[in-house]
Amino acid sequence: MNLKTLFTIIIVFICYACVSQKNIEPEKISNGDLLFSKAEYYYKKKSYLKALNTYIKFHTQFPFSPLAAAAIMKIGDIHLKQNKPVIARTNYKKVIAKYPNHFLVPDAKANILFAFFKEGRYDKVISNALLLIDKTASTNYILKVKAILGDAYMASRFFTDAAYYYLSVYHLLNNYEKKKIIVKINNVFKQLDKSEIKLLLERFEDIQIKGNVLYLFGKNKVINEQYDDAFNVLSDFIEKYPNDINVKSAEDMLEKIEDMSVFDHYSIGCLLPLSGQYQYIGKKALKGIELAMINFSAQNQTNSIKIIIQDTGSDPDKAVLSAIQLFDRHVAAIIGPIVTSDVVAKESQKAKVPLITLTQKENITRVGDYVFRNFITPEMQVKSIVSFANNVLGIEKFAVLYPKENYGTTYMNLFWDEVIKHDGEIVGVESYNAHQTDYSIPIKKLIGLYYRIAQKKQTTQEELPDPIIDFEALFIPDSPKKAELILPQLVYYDIENVYLFGTNLWHSEKLVNMSQRYMRGVVMPDGFFAQKKSKKVKAFVKLFRQTYDETPEFIEAIAYDTAMLLFQILTESDIQSRNDIKNELLNLTHYDGLTGLISFDETGDAQKKLYILRIKGKKFVEIKQP
Repeated sequence: MNLKTLFTIIIVFICYACVSQKNIEPEKISNGDLLFSKAEYYYKKKSYLKALNTYIKFHTQFPFSPLAAAAIMKIGDIHLKQNKPVIARTNYKKVIAKYPNHFLVPDAKANILFAFFKEGRYDKVISNALLLIDKTASTNYILKVKAILGDAYMASRFFTDAAYYYLSVYHLLNNYEKKKIIVKINNVFKQLDKSEIKLLLERFEDIQIKGNVLYLFGKNKVINEQYDDAFNVLSDFIEKYPNDINVKSAEDMLEKIEDMSVFDHYSIGCLLPLSGQYQYIGKKALKGIELAMINFSAQNQTNSIKIIIQDTGSDPDKAVLSAIQLFDRHVAAIIGPIVTSDVVAKESQKAKVPLITLTQKENITRVGDYVFRNFITPEMQVKSIVSFANNVLGIEKFAVLYPKENYGTTYMNLFWDEVIKHDGEIVGVESYNAHQTDYSIPIKKLIGLYYRIAQKKQTTQEELPDPIIDFEALFIPDSPKKAELILPQLVYYDIENVYLFGTNLWHSEKLVNMSQRYMRGVVMPDGFFAQKKSKKVKAFVKLFRQTYDETPEFIEAIAYDTAMLLFQILTESDIQSRNDIKNELLNLTHYDGLTGLISFDETGDAQKKLYILRIKGKKFVEIKQP
């Protein structure tokens, strides 16, 4: 072999392996070498169309060049990147057929597997890969083949086989490559149980690989918060492989698991605003929780539940500090807060302590899987009222009169969206200033009088036009105090034969005490009805009145339900960790509470059917729903 040929082969190897080239004197490079280098330049710059055309041009002009095989390989690679696996495979086969002794042949064979995988032909990947695994081949080649074989088994849902091949290469990879394949290992471990891991271990002879299997499986259990399984697997790993390099990491994880596992099974924390501007609500909730404690203790003499109460006020910093104090006292779970829920939710998620908030805070349960909510939300109310209007009353046309502030705007938008979902029609929407007391202008706009009256005045005609009431129901998301002012003005403008829908705020004696003239067709949703004819509700209301000399409302009832369902989980389930409490809450099915049947969806939000109420005579009555 002459020097020129040897030099050219060296260039091929360096180019394909993407190793930085040393400066080469221009006079020693042929025209073919220059053309190939130009193609390589485009390839590295990801200008794949230019690179493809240049490689093809090179191979056409120099078909017998030592670089010809490399050019065909790169043509195949570009087609594979462009999601053209069939064309790519054709080029890889050409390398194998035309240059059977070339050092790129093993890579061509491996790349054929990648092409089959891109086509979704996993059976072809598996059958060809098993034939290609050769102990005499290079380590890099074996890694590529086993990795793609693992991917094919994973895609085919042969999880044990996928794990076998992923783990076979794991210990041979550098740190960067390990990070990529560990994601695949974690995904496949989610599909395997202990018995399958045992079978997997039996397939390996290498002590290092066996250690990796147990260590990574235990770590996977930690990631997925299966702490009991993690503790057992990692303990087994340390005992069997005491000299493994991952023992220290496993010991650290065990220590954290033990710290997290330390909790008082019968201790529940409460975060409530017992001072400040929201203390009225906080004290109502506390009464509900206290009554739950009294009732549960009377029924369960064997288990002693302990409640630890912390005042959050309306101060986020105070709320966070109170939450941390509860963590330090190893509570099993926390009820609340009512305000400052967002900052506490983040701390609870971080500490992995289940938290059931009593708040309407938007997206609060998206903080994490340890954050739950048991409360009625604007979405719940709107869905209940529109469903009732559509399915029971058969109403199709609606109007909305709302205060132009956050509460009113939120409900207006939700109501409009829900009506559209039910194939209904919003025929009028008007807003008013939250502080005004005269609602004549927005009312006249709703019924088509505002502009027509203006026109009449311009033409000096005295007779007022008739209102155009083209809606069957009017939604007014505002307080009872505002409703007292609005309803008489609706009657003044002859808006009488329509249903009036409000939010749960309308469940107030203030509305009942108004003149019956304005009360026909008033409907509202709520999460609790003290007059409900059920033994459970009657017993609760009676005990509450005896204890506090007042009638309970929604806040007291929802706090009572939240406490009671936690008491039940802690005393009736096989709870070994806070993670078990979280899972019990997620698996809760139709808990029969005062506020209806309670379940939590996958996000941690309570799912419940609200009461639909109307005013009859001088009291509220429940409307039965299908």
